[in-house]
Amino acid sequence: MLPFLPPLCIAASLVGFAPIPSQADPSQPMRPGPKSLRSHAPEGTLIWIESSALEPILGQGLSHPLIARLLEEPLIAEDWKAKKFDPMAGLRLAEALLGRNPFELAHALASGGIALGFLGVTPGKEAPFVMLRGLDGEAMESAVEDLTGALSGLGLLAEVDARESEGRSPSIRQAWQAPKSDGVVVWTSDGTLILTRTWKDAITCSGLSARSSAIPEAYRQHFESTSIAETFAWFDLDALESQVGLKDLRAMATEPGVHFVLGPALAYLGRAGSLSMDLDVSSEALRLRMRGDGVDAGEGAGSFPASDSIAKESSAPKDAVATAMLHRDLHFLLDRRTDLFPPRQQPGIAEGLSNLALLVGGPDALDELLSSLHPTLRLHSETIAFAENAEPDVPLPGLILEVDLDEPDINGSRLTSAFQTAVTLTNVERAMKGEDGLRLGLESVDGVTVTRAKLQPPAPGSSVDLRYNLEPACAVVGRTFLVGTHGAPIAKAVQRLSGGSTSQAAMPTRSDDWIPVDRLQLQGVPLHGLLTQQRDLIVMNSVLEDGKSQRRAEAEADILLELLGRVQRFEFHSDWLPEPRSKRTIRAGLTVHLLR
Repeated sequence: MLPFLPPLCIAASLVGFAPIPSQADPSQPMRPGPKSLRSHAPEGTLIWIESSALEPILGQGLSHPLIARLLEEPLIAEDWKAKKFDPMAGLRLAEALLGRNPFELAHALASGGIALGFLGVTPGKEAPFVMLRGLDGEAMESAVEDLTGALSGLGLLAEVDARESEGRSPSIRQAWQAPKSDGVVVWTSDGTLILTRTWKDAITCSGLSARSSAIPEAYRQHFESTSIAETFAWFDLDALESQVGLKDLRAMATEPGVHFVLGPALAYLGRAGSLSMDLDVSSEALRLRMRGDGVDAGEGAGSFPASDSIAKESSAPKDAVATAMLHRDLHFLLDRRTDLFPPRQQPGIAEGLSNLALLVGGPDALDELLSSLHPTLRLHSETIAFAENAEPDVPLPGLILEVDLDEPDINGSRLTSAFQTAVTLTNVERAMKGEDGLRLGLESVDGVTVTRAKLQPPAPGSSVDLRYNLEPACAVVGRTFLVGTHGAPIAKAVQRLSGGSTSQAAMPTRSDDWIPVDRLQLQGVPLHGLLTQQRDLIVMNSVLEDGKSQRRAEAEADILLELLGRVQRFEFHSDWLPEPRSKRTIRAGLTVHLLR
């Protein structure tokens, strides 16, 4: 279980207290707000983060529900106890040392909104500069005076005469130095608090803070919207790479698994020159958006869709647990694999292709099959109506994949044959383990042949284990090949497709040049019910795999379920702009709709 679950669950439980109920289209990213500090991000900024969400929390202090819940949360209290930390004693000590309530002081700093910037002044070195700005200049100046006064009284800072400092700077109003360590704090005439290592850096940074914004004009246009984001962040990835390195992020595009699972948009987002993110929380939804500009996709640009062909009909029922339309150009990725992926990946890819070739009748047949697959994959998940004597103790929803084919008579037969061969090989492996095999069979549904693989029916009165959730099936309807985890939803999908009764995944109306890449929608209530049924299994896995205590594993599982119990549905989207060809733009967003 992930360590951020407790605070995340608490935040989700308190979204009703969020100050901004946004009604924005989730596919349209948001700007930081009408009084944003973004225009003050100086030249050379590596990271810029601003937020208006802290002010209401800090204003209420200990009486704010979020703070109160954090103090009462058993898991957090357990961690504090293990570290011998008493938060209330810490707050009392801080107030005694500062001469002012810490929440009041922090609230003054964050009044109206606050921004934090990290700059790199010397090329090739880690950023030596942190800057802090607030929208309410008077409140922030008062807070800075109280804070620096208290630290000076404790001997942690010593005020110096900025006018007599080496190099001088007309923009520095006040300055302090840490007497026992490297560190300089300056307060500038434009209301910026700067923390850096040396006087030279402080003078350089105070000059930069008065220059034009480092965030490009493209972002200003991109975030022109009537909605307001509570939190906004911007990262200069090119500059960060040169200073601190971004090897893992940049390498995502060279991992075949990332392309196949996450898709081209997320694979190449880490190749952006700069990245912006915004987060908005209201009583209705949590919205996270990302945009990468200056994406160097190189040869990989061919893995993106060239049009909005993703918006195709799906056999998903209206009450589907999940629906997805994903762009995965498998033929392009595998045909251009030596250009797209490094040598260390090639043996694994070659082995996978060799195994697939055995299933479909050889390398030539595999190449013809891959070239016939349309790149739009349509998936959906739905509940299964199991037979009365074969419903598993923990029933799982079925998963169905649909893909269109060129020459469906030939390639549909190849895929059906590959399905049958895969079942046969699975049965050999099961027999070696002393397990029952799957029985292949055919049935006709509205004139369409469905190939199914079934287990022996369980003995009357016996337990029906998880194995009965997997009784795979496949079929070809017109130009569409369907394959799924269970025969029942495949039969329903065949009926819907052959009868012309299809539905379509929720798609925002295209009003601009953005081309959809992926769309995913997941209903929260069925997911919550499914995980509730498997709570004990989740707890056991956490204890055995992660070595956690039974009590902690149970508490974390309950937090996860509490979090999911407040979710109506999840929606994810990714899009891209194909022009200019040299530097593309990618955006992605996640919206979590909450139950009212």
